[in-house]
Order: sequence, then C-alpha cells, then structure tokens
Amino acid sequence: MFSCSLLRVARFPNPAAPGVPGSGRNWALGAAAYIACWAAWIVAVFFVYEIVYSFYRRWRVSKSCFTLPNIAIFSSNVHGSSERPLIIPIYLSSSAFNLASMTSYNTYSFLWHIRSTAWDPERGGSVRDGIAETCWYLSQNTANIALLLPRAGLCLALLLTFSSSQPGTLALADSGNIRRDRTFFNSQDGTLSSYAEGVLIANAVWAAWRALVWFCAWYVCYLRRLFGNVR
Repeated sequence: MFSCSLLRVARFPNPAAPGVPGSGRNWALGAAAYIACWAAWIVAVFFVYEIVYSFYRRWRVSKSCFTLPNIAIFSSNVHGSSERPLIIPIYLSSSAFNLASMTSYNTYSFLWHIRSTAWDPERGGSVRDGIAETCWYLSQNTANIALLLPRAGLCLALLLTFSSSQPGTLALADSGNIRRDRTFFNSQDGTLSSYAEGVLIANAVWAAWRALVWFCAWYVCYLRRLFGNVR
C-alpha cells in the first residue's frame, strides 16, 4: 500500500508553487530510493546473505558429523543421507535458525527446545542467559533494519506532506487533474484518505518498534562484549 501511494505521488506530483513542497523530481527520487532498498533487501539480504550464506552453507552435510554426533541435527535426513548438519552454526545464526525451523516440525521443535533451555534454571540456564541469547538472536537483524529505515523515512515524509491540504493541490483538484488512486487520496483536496493514513501510520510505528528492539538488543550485546561474561 505504501509503495502504491509513493508511486502515485511520483507519477502525479503537486504542481510547483511557492510554499508547496514535493516537486515531481523529489518524489521520483524517493520512489527510486524505495525500489532500490526493496531490490537490495530481496537480492542481497534475503537471497544472498540469509538463504545462501547464512543457511545453505550451514545446512550442508558435514563429514565431522561422524565424529561429533552429539552436536548434529538428528531430526531429519539431508539429501537422503544418514549424515546431519551441525547444530551450533545454525543455532548461532538467526537467519539459519529461522530457515532451518521451517524445514520440518521436528527441526523446529528441536531448535526452539534448545533456545528455551537458556531460560530454565533446572537445565543450567538463567534469566541472564535467556536475555543474552535472545538479544544475540535479535541483534543480527542489522541488514534488514538498515534497509527498513530509509523506507520508514519515506513513509513519514508521505504522511507529513499529504496529511493536510495544500494550495497547489487544491488548484489541481479544482481543475480536475488529480489522477491519483482515490482509495489512497481524497479527490476533493488531494490529501491521504483515512485508510491510507491508518496503514502508513501502522507501517511507521512498526518500523520504529523494530528499530528500537534491534537497537536495545545490539546495545545489550555490546555491553556484554565490553564487560565480558558472554555465554
């Protein structure tokens, strides 16, 4: 929805007028930046980093499984073989952990059982260990957050610019030249519709929450590295 609104503004911008922000060139650059961030996330982050580098190379069968059977995933066969990938590299990578959990219910249960033991004092865990491992898991989201923040900034700019009517937009509306989708923009004054405002606000809040969680997790991990006692 956000992409549709941004592309509509880029294609049908406000007329250039004194005191009216948002020329066609500026919004076109914003739309290009949004598409670039989205493409970089799909290709570089999701496919190359998460699937190939973080998951595939760790999920491949290791010959060391014969000598270290106690740290090999035992819940499913890989390529029809009795060999298993190692647990520790998959467990320590949040991307590999998530993708491996989707391979089968047994693998999902096994990996989350290991993670839950960090909180259980009866199994050698503690609240401190649970927080440390959770923060380590969440702090690995840096690449996603780096590409999310520019999109969140464009979302906020769209909200601030089109939440109230502007003289140039009203003139455009009076002349009948507003061709933006009426699902997202009001035809009377060119402002965002209630639906569009609600979705954009939800997107901005969700992006801010994800960034805050990542920052807190990264800061806790940084403090533990700084003062030691890293599990």
